[in-house]
Amino acid sequence: MRPLAAERHHVDLWVRHLTTQPQPRTRRPASPATVARKLSALAGFYDFGVHDAEVPTHSPVASVRRPWVSDESAAVGLTADQLRRLLTAAAVHSLRSAALVALLTFCGLRISEALDADVRDFGHDRGHRVLRVVRKGGKAARVPLAPPVMRALEFYLGDRATGPIFLATTGGHRWSRKLASEQIGRLCHDAGLPARVTPHSLRHSYATEALRLGAQLQDVQDALGHADPRTTRRYDRSRGNLDRSPNYLLASSLTSD
Repeated sequence: MRPLAAERHHVDLWVRHLTTQPQPRTRRPASPATVARKLSALAGFYDFGVHDAEVPTHSPVASVRRPWVSDESAAVGLTADQLRRLLTAAAVHSLRSAALVALLTFCGLRISEALDADVRDFGHDRGHRVLRVVRKGGKAARVPLAPPVMRALEFYLGDRATGPIFLATTGGHRWSRKLASEQIGRLCHDAGLPARVTPHSLRHSYATEALRLGAQLQDVQDALGHADPRTTRRYDRSRGNLDRSPNYLLASSLTSD
């Protein structure tokens, strides 16, 4: 049907389909976070139509109940010691594994961002070694590489100057997300890490460790490519720490001699 002719019951049917039927990419029903995100985007579309284009006259999403989404990330986070064990296991396994795990751990990349990168994307920018990646939505970003990541990539790439950075074991094709994720799972097993660790766990751990070490929320947000700072705050495990309350800073400033 035409989008501008949609009514509330059409949106309800669509949400029911998302939450009960396997979705094309994941082969399972959409999570509450995914449904909430899709509804937010749809609401934005209709709000623009109502308030700016004045077509249609009302939004069919306006009164649709959105699923509750926890403020906490559901991904399994790793401690600094666990990350070190995983990096060691990757280095023992192969140069390819070492390079991928280093990128995910020290740069917080999505695994798709790392695997989609080509050798030509590995370069220089104002004194930094950088990797050009494509974020969600197709936006390009230059990611600065710390020395351990730079060395891991250089050792793995050797003399290669073209093609995908991460190659499959045979055939010279790009390493698939499925096989790379399975390899990370095996490395986690070798390192004695929790069974539920996924590539996204490393992105989660990057954020939590960076914030724990004192990195500014805005800087971590930029590094992760988050459009909304609330997404980044989901990874800040210590945000409820009363020691961090600005109340103490203000009181100390205004009452000091």
